[in-house]
Amino acid sequence: MTTPISMDQLLELAKQAGDAIMEVYNSDDFGIEQKADDSPLTKADLASHQIIVEALERLTPEIPVLSEESAKIPFRPARAGTATG
Repeated sequence: MTTPISMDQLLELAKQAGDAIMEVYNSDDFGIEQKADDSPLTKADLASHQIIVEALERLTPEIPVLSEESAKIPFRPARAGTATG
């Protein structure tokens, strides 16, 4: 069974991630790096990613998180009664 998440929790999470992004954008150092595919990766990307992933893992530990900035997640077979795509 999936843990329910309230809209207030999601809004707070989005605000925290947005605050982290703005903190970087208001600084003199965006910390821009190039990813393997030659696209940019900034400190803001990493900061917001960390906040979002940590919160989602805490709020819904049974659901794996996949994002552009994350490493590959381990394969877990779908449970009976769940959508597999």
